Amino acid sequence: GFAAPTRVQQRVIPHLCRGEDVLVRAETGSGKTLAYLCPLLAALGSETPRIARADGMRALVMTPTRELAAQVLETAATLSRPYHWVVCGGVVGGENKQKEKARLRKGVCLLVATPGRLLDHLRHTEAMKADLLRWLVLDEADRLLDLGFEEDLNAILADLNRRTSGAARCTALLSATLTAGTSRLIDLAMTDPATIEIDPEEPEVGKGNPNSNDADAAMKDAIAALDGGADLGAEDVKKMVMRMPEQLRHTAVEVPAKCRLAALAGLLAGWMQGAVPKVMVFLSSCESVEFHYRVLSWLASGGGKGKASGGGGGGGDDDDLRAGGYEVFRLHGVLSQPDRRAVYQGFAAATAGVLLCTDVGARGLDFTGVGATVQVDPPCDPTTYVHRVGRTARLGREGEAVLFLQPRETEYANVLSELGVKFCAASVPAMLDVLDGGRGGGTPRGEYDRSPHLHPAAQRLQKKLHGAVGGDKELATLAKDAFRSHVRAYATFPSDLKHIFHVKRLHLGHVAAAFGLKEAPGLIGKSATRERLQAAKDKKRK
Repeated sequence: GFAAPTRVQQRVIPHLCRGEDVLVRAETGSGKTLAYLCPLLAALGSETPRIARADGMRALVMTPTRELAAQVLETAATLSRPYHWVVCGGVVGGENKQKEKARLRKGVCLLVATPGRLLDHLRHTEAMKADLLRWLVLDEADRLLDLGFEEDLNAILADLNRRTSGAARCTALLSATLTAGTSRLIDLAMTDPATIEIDPEEPEVGKGNPNSNDADAAMKDAIAALDGGADLGAEDVKKMVMRMPEQLRHTAVEVPAKCRLAALAGLLAGWMQGAVPKVMVFLSSCESVEFHYRVLSWLASGGGKGKASGGGGGGGDDDDLRAGGYEVFRLHGVLSQPDRRAVYQGFAAATAGVLLCTDVGARGLDFTGVGATVQVDPPCDPTTYVHRVGRTARLGREGEAVLFLQPRETEYANVLSELGVKFCAASVPAMLDVLDGGRGGGTPRGEYDRSPHLHPAAQRLQKKLHGAVGGDKELATLAKDAFRSHVRAYATFPSDLKHIFHVKRLHLGHVAAAFGLKEAPGLIGKSATRERLQAAKDKKRK
């Protein structure tokens, strides 16, 4: 159904067809997955005599997350239909290992895997054959290292080299960002790779682009700089790292902690009236995801028209909050694999939905219809910002990225602006008006701009939330755990951003109010929410 290849596909496919190692950096949503799967499957499908599954693995694709692995495997299975003898399969953490062993025993031609589970099978599954491996793809390569997989990758590559007796292999390394870890991977897995850099502002191939190799040369310089071998400043390298779609609209919103939940609920309710069918919301911890999932599910199901679970807040038309009409999903690393798979499938199939997630959802995932992202908790670095916002505005579609910042954090927008992000402004009272159904109050509009927490909708939601948390022991425990995890995550910002995000500058009382608490609980103590989720995960695994 594609009329023409994207720019990254135009540039990458010829190299891979010639069997050359390729290092690719292009914006999110630019078509990188098809850029390596198409030539890989075409090569496997055209081999004569035909390859047989019993011969074992011919191609390997490694991804950092299970969800991305599932997505790549689904695409590969669709593309390989003309070549029914090319069997695609996957091995990922959390799945039944015995079933995976049975699949490997029968034979898999193209394997999609996460590093930890792959290494486990290489070491303990005798039936796993890889002596004919000729293709290796490292998708979202920098994230593979961010998640601590460097040791595993070293061991995997050593094992594969031993099995293939050093036979020639085509390796592709792809990402939307460039980090020091990427340069380590290049040394680890590649031989004189062709470097391909896709600049969003660069004309298409064959359309007035006489210097198409300039970006590639700049990328080589950036890699050398990260290795310490080129005379480039840190800011120059950072600018090379930032690549985002031109059609993506960025908005920074100054939101006081006390009305953060109300602003989020109003923003989502406004979008769900038809402008944006699906939204991804990023939070800093699994506890915060669980809390917001509980509260937004209640609101989306009409909870704003009565009492929240556990009591609180009166009913009546004057008390109504208009925040319903969509499904809410959540995704984080403490969910069991069946739950994560169900969430992935459910959000993909939803017509109107909101996915609350940690950075587990920030890499590579491509859901049809995602028109916006909201970063309720700011990312710890610009690279994470790029990947979070990359879940929308994919393959030329329009998209919006909203970043919530507390009044003392607005300088972070300037940091991102210096790296090329152009922010628009937005009004918090306008978001709250959606919850209020357009009803006015007696307070002058300018007062709400200065103190949005005084807006009638924010006041009513806060009252209902306090009542719900106060009347439900389980929700109160969840709120306290979410508060503690939020503060702990805030303390992990790197030193070069501590002048903006310092835990001592947080108003803990206001942060507590964002989680429906009337006062800040103690910061010491285990997370009962995490322990409950982990116990449920372990039970399902058994």
